[in-house]
Amino acid sequence: MSNQFFFQYGGYELHCKPREAPHSRYQAQLRIVHASDAKPKEQQVDLDAVPSFETAGEAGDHARVIGQRWVDKHGGPRT
Repeated sequence: MSNQFFFQYGGYELHCKPREAPHSRYQAQLRIVHASDAKPKEQQVDLDAVPSFETAGEAGDHARVIGQRWVDKHGGPRT
């Protein structure tokens, strides 16, 4: 089963694709893309230390929140 969640936030794209973890749980994964230039810049955010989640939706939501925090800290002004 492949669940992928996509969000736009502050001029960035947050790609959250939970992966299956042991015991029918899901691990959050996050890739952040800033496509303001001709060549998009990508940032993979390590979420391996984050606990696993019961559903893919919960893992995707958690990755979104982490992505929004990353953009607030490292990104430019919100658009």
